[in-house]
Amino acid sequence: MARDLKLDALYDIAIENGDLQYVEDGAEVAQSWKIRVLWIYGEWYGNLSIGVPWFDKMFKILIGPEAKRQIITDLTRATPGVKSLVSITETHEDHTGFLALRISTDYDTMENLEL
Repeated sequence: MARDLKLDALYDIAIENGDLQYVEDGAEVAQSWKIRVLWIYGEWYGNLSIGVPWFDKMFKILIGPEAKRQIITDLTRATPGVKSLVSITETHEDHTGFLALRISTDYDTMENLEL
């Protein structure tokens, strides 16, 4: 069983009625993925290989959408607890984009991930 402190919408530790809240199993995997996506590659001193190279690759025009999608796909598959990447849906509007992923976890749950 995977368990972690639950983070709220602003990524602060969730406290309800004076008690810490927890996420478990599939929800913990989804939260772990989101944290990894929000990290800048090399930002966390404890593991310099975790994160997304936002400044080195993701924000650069010369890096194509396929390469950027591959970065997110690789990060997703490397997240502990992810069994498989079921689907990826992309939408674009002007200069913004939205990425929705669906994964199956080691806990036999399906989780939706959004970026």
